[in-house]
Amino acid sequence: MRVDWEVDGAVWKLHLLLDPEDTLAARGQGGRAIELVTDRCRVELPEAAGEVHPDLRALAAWMIVQPWAKRRVRFDQPVSTSFADAVQAGWGVVAGPVDSDFAPRRPGPVAGLSYSGGADSMAVSVMLPPETPHLFFRRVAHSRVPNRATHLKLDVAQRLVEEAGRRGRRTAVVRSDLEYLTLPFPMLPTWTAFAIGLALLGDRLDLGAISFGTVLESRFLDNGRSFVTAGPSPWERLFDAAGVPMLRPAAGMTEVLTLRQAGESDLGDLARSCLLGTAQSPCLACVKCLRKELILAALKRGPLPAELLRRIPPTHRVARELLSGKPPFYFQDMLEYGLARARIDGTFLEPLRERLRPSIEGTAWAERYYPPALDLEVPVPWRPMIAQFVAERIGSMTAEEMATVQTWDAANRPTPAGIPSQPTRAATGRPTSTTTTARR
Repeated sequence: MRVDWEVDGAVWKLHLLLDPEDTLAARGQGGRAIELVTDRCRVELPEAAGEVHPDLRALAAWMIVQPWAKRRVRFDQPVSTSFADAVQAGWGVVAGPVDSDFAPRRPGPVAGLSYSGGADSMAVSVMLPPETPHLFFRRVAHSRVPNRATHLKLDVAQRLVEEAGRRGRRTAVVRSDLEYLTLPFPMLPTWTAFAIGLALLGDRLDLGAISFGTVLESRFLDNGRSFVTAGPSPWERLFDAAGVPMLRPAAGMTEVLTLRQAGESDLGDLARSCLLGTAQSPCLACVKCLRKELILAALKRGPLPAELLRRIPPTHRVARELLSGKPPFYFQDMLEYGLARARIDGTFLEPLRERLRPSIEGTAWAERYYPPALDLEVPVPWRPMIAQFVAERIGSMTAEEMATVQTWDAANRPTPAGIPSQPTRAATGRPTSTTTTARR
């Protein structure tokens, strides 16, 4: 594959050309099948980037084209040996051209935040200084591909981000049509592509890190299903090689903590993870709203919003998938946390609670920080600041609680001691029950 940037002030246009071995079909975020539908896209920055280090220029291009480059990628400027080595080590792709005399980029003193306006990135905003650059990725129309997601309220999300700017945050908007490269739409080619503006503005902003709102479930628990290895990912190694290490302080926090931290901040009323609602309220009719509202109800030991229960009746697809499904569930640790605490008697979630049998004691670890994340996900210059925040505002897990995380297996969760597990039917057809010992 060959990739070329065409730069006109603050507008960057990417053109890509496939090699014979490259294919239109590929695997995108989460291993999902995607297809390339066009050969160009554009990125509109909030300001001209000026001179950009070739490794940052290549990093931005790789965020877009990575799924389709099978054996080699040729950038429009030579990259450093360390950057090319990281591409080959991470994806088995030969990157070039390489200038062996070219010095890798040196990190600056500033952390930039890929800011979505959701609770997770808002929690990170609380942990970082107010002057941190907050860049919001805004999807805009493509000149050659029709919009197949007109239901998404992107203007609402942008207005909420702009309001955060009026409240003292350093916010800016990056506009791009890169999501139109793929089918099904909307989908980013890679999860890192939200940060493409920070990569291109890395030198302009003197960045030494790019921060994401990645939570513990996404980093360490395979989205709540099971514990995964703690080693650095190919993307982490590539960001390091480009001189903008990933900074993911929320990787030690569950969604319980990010929702709580966001809610307690001066931006709390602006938090919006749902792209289907209005500036006043999320849609309260999607699976993401259900999970977030269940956690919020659990934190207050209260009921779910009546409007959510009206919009998600037992016959709703979201409810039916939960009631008919079986573990592991997506973000099951958060599901268990919410079911154990929220007042859900008489709702469609009550049967699910009876099936999973979560306990308050068995999910209390979700309210504390996972200490290994500090060393693994927070670069050294920011570690003391984040460690102090954790100590003063959150608190760390005990060794026993860390063991719970590191042995997490949502498909085979133990039943709390003394509580009947799933009823089984004896030969007579009458329900019987068994008990198991809780994993401590």
